[in-house]
Amino acid sequence: MWMSKWIILLSVFLAISAQKIIHFNSSLENTTEGEELHITCSFDNSTSSMYIGRNGSRICTFTHGPPQEKCDTTHVGRRMLYGNRKYYECCIKTTDLGTSLTVIINKTRKEDNGIWVCSANQIRELQLVVKYLPSIKNITTKPNGENITDGSSVQLSCSVDSVPESNITWSVNGKVVDNQRPVIENVTCQDGGRYVAKCIAQNIVGNSAMKEHIVNVYCPPRANPKEMPKTQMIASLEDSVTLTATLMAYPAPNFTWKYLLEDKTEKIISDHRITTESDKLTSSLHIPDIQEYDYGYYIMYATNVLDSTSFKFILKKADDNKLGTGIGIGFIVGLLVMGVIVVIVFLIWKKRGETGVNFKEMFQIQKKPPRRASSADTSSTTRKPSTTQTAAVKFDKIPDATYEGLDSTQPRVDQTYEGLLPNISLKQAYEEQEIYENQVVT
Repeated sequence: MWMSKWIILLSVFLAISAQKIIHFNSSLENTTEGEELHITCSFDNSTSSMYIGRNGSRICTFTHGPPQEKCDTTHVGRRMLYGNRKYYECCIKTTDLGTSLTVIINKTRKEDNGIWVCSANQIRELQLVVKYLPSIKNITTKPNGENITDGSSVQLSCSVDSVPESNITWSVNGKVVDNQRPVIENVTCQDGGRYVAKCIAQNIVGNSAMKEHIVNVYCPPRANPKEMPKTQMIASLEDSVTLTATLMAYPAPNFTWKYLLEDKTEKIISDHRITTESDKLTSSLHIPDIQEYDYGYYIMYATNVLDSTSFKFILKKADDNKLGTGIGIGFIVGLLVMGVIVVIVFLIWKKRGETGVNFKEMFQIQKKPPRRASSADTSSTTRKPSTTQTAAVKFDKIPDATYEGLDSTQPRVDQTYEGLLPNISLKQAYEEQEIYENQVVT
């Protein structure tokens, strides 16, 4: 009986001891991608074999042997070697008290995330968290596909891989959208029918990730309201002209230009002078050195997989007589302007002449008065010219009427030139001169 009790007690002891012989240093490890990490599993008692693994793969293994302490790749699973570079390294340390097995990860990767196990006669688990930058897997739309029908709504979704979770922001055609799953309402093919959606993801690890997605809006060709074509052109002979149309359409249409005759029939343009050029949504017809037969109607067709549309242009001959009439009107207007200028100058000149110098009077007063006749001559009863020297009448001194006679050091009496003669007026001087010239000799 006592033997049976002893066997039961020993079995319980072994069971309790077995639960404590294996353990990791911790149950959770955190690191960042690219860093070095040590994962250690310890055994309180020696055991025949043990290993550390992840996702069903044994990374480091150990078989019981003599006490030792070493680190190498001998016990690393062959599948864990990446090229010539050692990715994992195993370190083993055994003593009489127990054994420890360590996996050294030289540079952690996001693939190292997950549950690690240490196994001997029991299994212990370790949760490893490797934080890494976000990467955007894909951008999806609802409805599915990149090509959406004109007038519908589109929901965008961005799939991001990162630890920890990333914050996602959106922009559509350069405008930031404050929504994790934005919806583009009532899409239109205007501006090429292309919506550039950008998903931007960022977490605490570092730099953000960005990916673009193009949403193409299917629509038939039609006029672009921002660039309506000029359908009527006027040009002279031997000039050049270009007819141009810019449309809205997706996919990009094919363009065809034709003559539109008076009877409404169409004719292929075969004149080698006339050239066409098309670039996605714009097409042009260039006519150099215009001839008489170039005037008239032209029609352009734009066609894609959805539909077709057309635009009619007319090229008219310029009226050269209108150019001559314009020149004549310009000449008359020029003459009228010149006449107005002459009148204004004349009025200004006249106004200034009223207060200016009368040069004629100034030159007349510079004539010297004649001398008086002698007493013998004055007794004669007949009037005849004086031939003898007469005595000069004494005048107050009159300054010379020339500019040299002006004394700039004296204050001006008047703002006119007459004010420069302080003692006698011009009129008075002239009358006295005339009196002496007409005296009768007696």
